[in-house]
Parts: sequence; C-alpha cells; structure tokens
Amino acid sequence: MKKLLILTIVIVLIIGSYFFYQNYRIKHAKIEVGLIDNLDLEVYSDIHLKDLIRSINGKLIDNSKIDTNKLGEQEITFEYINDEKIKVKYSFNVNVVDTTKPIIGSADAMTFLKGSKDTILERVFCADNYDKKPKCEIEGEYDLNVVSNYPIALKATDSSDNISTHDVIVKVIEKATPTEQTITNFSDIKAKFKDHKVGIDVSFYQGDIDFEKVKNAGIDFVIIRLGFGKDGKNELDDKFIRNIEGFNKLNIPVGIYFVSYATDEKEIKDEVKFILKNIKKYDVDLPIAFDWEHWRNFSQYNINLHTLNNLSKVFIDEVKKKNYKGILYSSKNYLNYAWYENTNPVWIAHYNENENYQNMHDMWQLCDDGKIDGIEGFVDIDIMYGS
Repeated sequence: MKKLLILTIVIVLIIGSYFFYQNYRIKHAKIEVGLIDNLDLEVYSDIHLKDLIRSINGKLIDNSKIDTNKLGEQEITFEYINDEKIKVKYSFNVNVVDTTKPIIGSADAMTFLKGSKDTILERVFCADNYDKKPKCEIEGEYDLNVVSNYPIALKATDSSDNISTHDVIVKVIEKATPTEQTITNFSDIKAKFKDHKVGIDVSFYQGDIDFEKVKNAGIDFVIIRLGFGKDGKNELDDKFIRNIEGFNKLNIPVGIYFVSYATDEKEIKDEVKFILKNIKKYDVDLPIAFDWEHWRNFSQYNINLHTLNNLSKVFIDEVKKKNYKGILYSSKNYLNYAWYENTNPVWIAHYNENENYQNMHDMWQLCDDGKIDGIEGFVDIDIMYGS
C-alpha cells in the first residue's frame, strides 16, 4: 500500500512537472514577427496574411485572407508554429483605406434647349468604388434660360475625400438643329470584315423579322434579347420566342442577352434561373450576355461599382456552371472606367468606323443604324472575332 502511494506521488509529480514545463515553454516561447512597412490596405484588395509578413521565426498555420471590405482599423490575430515547435499567437493592426477617386462621367459638352427643365446632373454618371452615393456637384455659373456657352466643372467627392473633376461646356441653344439619319448597310460591313463573322442583335424593336431574307443577306450569327429583370420580376422580350424559334429553324448560331436591373446576388441568380428556364429547349451555342447600362440614374440603385462588378461576375459564373458561355456587354467608355474589375469576355458597343478598344474582347457592336433585308427598321450590326 505504501509503495502504491509513493508511485502515485511520483506519477503526479512527473505529470505536474511536464505541464509546468510546457506552460513555461509556451509562456516564454520566442515570437519574432516582422511586418511590412505599410499596413494601409486598399479597400477590396486581395490580401492574404503572408503578404503582410516580412519575416517570421516559424511557419504559418493558415494563410488566411484579410477582410478588406470595410474601411477602418482592424486587429489581425493569427497562430503559427515557431522554430521550437510551439504554437504561438500574434496580433497586429491594419488600416483599410480607399484611395480610388470616384467616377464623374459626362460628355465634354452638353446641349440644352433654352428653358429646358432638365438638370445637368441628370446627364452625369457619378459613382464610386466604395460609396453608394458620392457627393456630386457643379462648380460654375450657368443659366438654362439664356442662350450662351457656359464653362463649368463637375465634381465628385467620396467619403475618403477622393475627388474627381471634369470640365464641361454647357451649350444653351434657341432651337434644335435637325440631324441627318445615317445608314450602315449590312452588305457593306460584310464585305469590309470578310475575315470575321458578321451578325446582328435583335429584340422586339425589330418587329416581325423575315428570317429567310435575313439569312439570305448573309448573317453568320444573331444575338437575341431574351428579356429584362426589374423590381424583382423577370419578363420575356415580346419577340423572344418568335425570334429564337425562327433563327434556330434556319440553323443560324444564336446567343442571348439579358438586360439586368439587379442590385444583389439573389436578384442576379434569379435572373440566370429565368434565362436558363427559357432557353433549355433551344439551341444556344454563342454567349449569354450580361447587359447592365442604367448609368444616368446609377445612384438610385444604391450600390457601388465594386458591387456592380461582382454582380456581373456572379451572372457569368452561374451561366458557366450550366455549360454556357458568358460575356459582359458594355460601351467602350464604361468598360474603361466602370467595369475595372472585369476579367470575363467582353462584347463592346462602340459606334465608330474603326474600333480601337485596347483590352481583349470577343465581339464588337459597331452601329445601331444597320439596314438588312428582312428587317424593316434599323438593327445593330456586330463583329465576332476568332473562329
């Protein structure tokens, strides 16, 4: 009995000594972490823990991503195994900042009829990567009731005091000058771009299309408006079914575009479900295009440009999950300064004789005044690059 008691005491002492030693090791474990000099992180930047550490006496357990979605200071705490094989903890602070200027988009000149009730800011695209509603204002004097040319400056300011300005001439005129209607013949475009595929994009605006005549005119493909989403409801284009059935019957390669009004991921995913439901029995071999272009009243949608860019990504990702191709449709100007996060294929709208967008793109919508046999009014003409 006495031996058992002694053995028990010895075991307790050994265990106690072990835990004392381990606690001592942990308490006095060597922690040597060297951080980078600048811990101001740009909002929405893709930063991981390892990017902030210059040196460390051990190995990270997890190279976690830093949350940069909210401005301000935050504490970062992480664990790592040091060179003594001890798990240790370390904390430091970072500061998430926004140094990106807001967007103030406008033509260099605006023309108003004398006495116009329109406002200048109604014609301006004012948006920010972070703020949902940056401050937009006009600097300079003007009078829409007096014929003259007024030099003004448009100014956008975000909550981080980043400022953008744009000089504009406001032209107030007595009466409008009639503009001559231009026409772009499909046959001319077909002849000019013989090394590329030439097609059209259509919607209910083109009325009842004579598909046989359009095919005989030589189109290589067609992009059809499926519909649009607004206020949580998705609606088919009035001519979608007629158009897709007509072009499918003649084996004309078909793509789709959808005019989105979405402001969050749920609405985007609902739109994609609506699209997929309505094309499942048809042949759609060409891309499905995300078309969001409500720029002049952008502030009414209560989103920032980062959110909008993410919505386009979600749309195209959802389309790709079902083995369709996805593409972003936009004009050249907005591709340059609004879709700055886009990495997906692009269908550019640029109504110019020579398209000169510098970044990669798969399609070019070159005009909206196209004329082709089989369509009574005007139609957009498109070029598709590659095979």
